[in-house]
Amino acid sequence: MLAAHESNSRFNFKPTDAAAGADGRGVSNYLAGASTEDNELWNSHVQVTGLMDVFGTPVLEARRLPVDADRKVEDGEIESGGGNRDR
Repeated sequence: MLAAHESNSRFNFKPTDAAAGADGRGVSNYLAGASTEDNELWNSHVQVTGLMDVFGTPVLEARRLPVDADRKVEDGEIESGGGNRDR
């Protein structure tokens, strides 16, 4: 038996030094029950502002952290709700 991650993730990007004026946020949602065979279906939305002509250099970052008590997504965080399912 395999386990697969099933969750809805919220994220808030933090700008790197290369793009101090940039910002971004988004969501990525697993569509439970909508998959067919081995194809998983996701619905994602990302909104960014303040990007400049910076090529080949990361400008925004976010990291998955353990869920904190306030459930607020701070700059640079990815938080997920949901769990695992048998596959």
